[in-house]
Amino acid sequence: MAFCRYEVSSLLLKIFLLISVLRSEAQEEVTFTRLPENQTVIEGEAAQFECNASVANSNGTVSFFWRVLDGEAVVANIGENMSDITGISRALFLENGQLLVLQGVQRQVNGFEVACRAGSGLLLTTQDPPFAVLSVVYPPTYTPSPPDQSTTPTEGATFIYNYDFEANPQPDEHIWTRDGKPLTSGDRITLTVNSSANSITISNVSRSDSGVYTIFSNTSAGSGTANFSLDVYYPPVLGDIQQSVTLNTGTPFTLNCTPVDEGNPPATVAFSYNNTGAAEESVTTTGYVLSVSSVVRNHRGYYSCEVSNGVGRDSVTVQLMVRAPPT
Repeated sequence: MAFCRYEVSSLLLKIFLLISVLRSEAQEEVTFTRLPENQTVIEGEAAQFECNASVANSNGTVSFFWRVLDGEAVVANIGENMSDITGISRALFLENGQLLVLQGVQRQVNGFEVACRAGSGLLLTTQDPPFAVLSVVYPPTYTPSPPDQSTTPTEGATFIYNYDFEANPQPDEHIWTRDGKPLTSGDRITLTVNSSANSITISNVSRSDSGVYTIFSNTSAGSGTANFSLDVYYPPVLGDIQQSVTLNTGTPFTLNCTPVDEGNPPATVAFSYNNTGAAEESVTTTGYVLSVSSVVRNHRGYYSCEVSNGVGRDSVTVQLMVRAPPT
């Protein structure tokens, strides 16, 4: 029994030594003749990496194997054509693995590293760092943050509009315009720019600030733009209206409540004359105008109108006095 155990142990030792020799030879024989190089591509296009190796003093076949890494984390091990890799639409394993084509790369994989392995025999030899770096460039994109920001402030308020921003490379500048005319920071307007966000602040906003605001930037990967329409709300205003009118019976009466400034949004009008003794059918209203075609004594009293638009209101009350001929 002791002899058998000795034979088995001797055999295992020989196998272990043989594998060690083969591993050592495999490692020493593989020599990289081309390593993948850093690649910069426009988002949506393809990145191509090449790797080659030879086996010294041998016609042995070299095998290739690829890795995509995000820092320390391995995103994908690629030894054949693959799809549905996050940020990559498809990976093509071509020319016996010497060529790796990453199609449809997206900004999520910007800065990822690509590593090539090659080997012959029992062992694949890992390429030592530095790995090839994949840089994905993309034009500026502006996203309202939050997306439902109000663009209808009330006159006199402070208005702020924010954009989240992404671009690679970063643009040299961001240009703001209102109705096509350049804007700069001033007494009431503050333009804030950094690498990930942009904002415009208008203090004491007025109706003259209404218009289309556009932000624009340009990079080697393309240009980006975004815009919003600012519509400043303000109340309606009535003009000077005579507040006491005396008419003879039989003459027409008109109360014109057309505002000198209709406001924004446009105002609506409401009339009241319930404190008069007039028959309702004898008084007509059209738009901002109340009229009586022929006044009688019962039309005397107070007539009011109010214009409002949800932002503010203005009103006036007119006293109508009627002179009747002596009886």
